[in-house]
Amino acid sequence: MKIFRKIQLSLATIAIFLLITCSNQPAAVDSSPWVQKTLKQLTLRQKISQMMVYSMSLNYLPAESPRWQEIEGLLESDGIGFLHVWGGETASALTLLNQMQSRSKVPIMVQADLEYGVQKRFGAGTQLPWPMALAATGDPQLAFEAGRITAEEGRALGVHLALAPVVDVNNNPSNPIINTRAFSEDPDEVSRYAISFMRGLQSQGMLATAKHYPGHGDTQTDSHISLAKIPSDSTRLWNIELKPFQAIIDAGVDLVMVGHLDAGKFQMEPGIPSSLSPYWLHDILRMKQGFKGAIITDAMAMGGITRNFPDRYALIQTIKAGSDIIIQNRNYKGSVDWVEEAVRDGLISESRIDESVVRILTLKQKLGLDKKKVLSLSDMQSRLGTSHNKAVAQEIMSKAVTLVRDNQNLIPVSQTDSQHVYIVDIRDWAHDHDQ
Repeated sequence: MKIFRKIQLSLATIAIFLLITCSNQPAAVDSSPWVQKTLKQLTLRQKISQMMVYSMSLNYLPAESPRWQEIEGLLESDGIGFLHVWGGETASALTLLNQMQSRSKVPIMVQADLEYGVQKRFGAGTQLPWPMALAATGDPQLAFEAGRITAEEGRALGVHLALAPVVDVNNNPSNPIINTRAFSEDPDEVSRYAISFMRGLQSQGMLATAKHYPGHGDTQTDSHISLAKIPSDSTRLWNIELKPFQAIIDAGVDLVMVGHLDAGKFQMEPGIPSSLSPYWLHDILRMKQGFKGAIITDAMAMGGITRNFPDRYALIQTIKAGSDIIIQNRNYKGSVDWVEEAVRDGLISESRIDESVVRILTLKQKLGLDKKKVLSLSDMQSRLGTSHNKAVAQEIMSKAVTLVRDNQNLIPVSQTDSQHVYIVDIRDWAHDHDQ
């Protein structure tokens, strides 16, 4: 009888093993007591809302304004999972975020595109150069410092998550959207500087996002406008586009942003954006590359999606494919409605929603949001735009100056040379709207 029971147990163990190994879902995410407790307190709609991103600028909002009325309505019902901020004025940012966090049942995670610091978006803090300039210094430690400054100042402003670094490889001179946003045309150099920047962010308690998966560098189309195509050659994809992603995943990046990109014949569904593809998100990113963090979409309002797919279809498909956080097409409540309906109709399981929410809540706890949600004015004043950070930024920009061509050996300029020296700025930020 004991032998028979042992055989039964062994067969059961084998059956469980087969179920696990044959499953199309990633391995279960471990969670803390706070995460489990919070998850159990949420309704289905509130769990779905944790996956959605509300976008706004942090400028003053009157109580009667439609935008503030909408925010209040969401906070009192489904909640707001993520807030994407385009910029704003520092005092308004502090006041609005504190008000929203204090009224939110679950802490809101605030994100921003901080590829080159907070100064350009908030008008305060330390001005930092673009990623290509960081690599031009020849010193990855300066990329770490840029990440550190970004995180120190961003956290003081209430931003928890940087949608950076860009780990695309800048190997196509006709690329209309990446270019100087990338660190280099060499995938190994991209890896070195992206990881250093990421570690700088993480050193000050800010989460990092590797983007735009599986690689937006070698495209001639801006995915904001239409679906961008990348080369289909398998060897080339693994040696160039995917190589920096693998490096930064192995180094511990928190999130990966999936772009609206088509790798043609390489992928299982030609013509389908990677953001809607279970092949890319589950088979390659999760299973092949071993990524266990959260997957966030690029904006679903971009032409790479909207010119080819209805909003509802794209939203449901990206969740089914494996996305955890969705920057939906400016229709927050409507998106929650659609996903709730999909769960009720059996198109998406509630356990699939729970899987993403556990990842999201785990990140919020990692940030300490389960203990402290509000901002401090004194903290902002002491950390934003310090003389030390500005001195470091000046060092970065000085070392980034690169001599591209000097056919007539004019450099260095002689101090006794009587000729005029002209400095030409090819990008005038103050008058950028005129160009």
